[in-house]
Amino acid sequence: MRRLIAVFTNTYGRWGARQTVLGVAELGLKHIEIGLQPEPSKDDPLVRLSDKSSPESLQQFKALLEEKDVRVSAAFGHADIRTREGLNKLIKQMEIAHSLGARVFNVSAPERTKTVYDHLLELGEAALFRGVLVCLETHPPLFSSADSGLQTMRDLKHSNIRINFDTANLYYYNETIDALAELERMLEYVRHVHLKDSRKKFEDWYFPAIGKGAIDFPRLFRILDQVGFYGPFSLELEGIKGEEDSLALRHQRVADSLAYLRDIGVVF
Repeated sequence: MRRLIAVFTNTYGRWGARQTVLGVAELGLKHIEIGLQPEPSKDDPLVRLSDKSSPESLQQFKALLEEKDVRVSAAFGHADIRTREGLNKLIKQMEIAHSLGARVFNVSAPERTKTVYDHLLELGEAALFRGVLVCLETHPPLFSSADSGLQTMRDLKHSNIRINFDTANLYYYNETIDALAELERMLEYVRHVHLKDSRKKFEDWYFPAIGKGAIDFPRLFRILDQVGFYGPFSLELEGIKGEEDSLALRHQRVADSLAYLRDIGVVF
């Protein structure tokens, strides 16, 4: 079995999409998850792509992907799904993601309301038409735990809306929880996974390289292997509060994470 391991552009912070492609290629990986933002970057259009990016910028990014033999496995949309304007932006971002090759489109929703549900269903339909799967991030209130996540799935009842499980988020948003036990309860709906380590503490912004925190990744992969889930996974290494940021540090975290995943037999 071969797992699909990507790197989320968030991992490279302000150095963005361009550097993610370059970093992934240097380390011998083949996939990225691209974050699509409300506004493009001004100085370098390939740092931050957006639904407002020019056709020329998108073509340049496609050329960079081709040059480095890197593919887009997934994308993350950023807009306020509570509003019609936000939904339209997400649909446009999803269309861009599809044009770049993504087959998974991750989103988050900040509240549980009829409007949010209606907009998620509309996004799910728009994505289905294009062959893209919508995955909801494990953020509150829709995914604070397995209970809330399963409620969301039962409420929506849409075959094209599933879960993006983040390995650290449930610890960040809950004072006491076993996130992997929660994962086991939601397994039938999980179609994308963010690999993120932490100290498993409430509201603790401590997201180092994979293997440097307290999350039991061998257990995670055993759980997922049991149901034949081998990806897409995406490294989301958001760093540690208060540290001095640098491109070298961010790139080293990706390298260290891959080394750890090789050590536990996840990447070969």
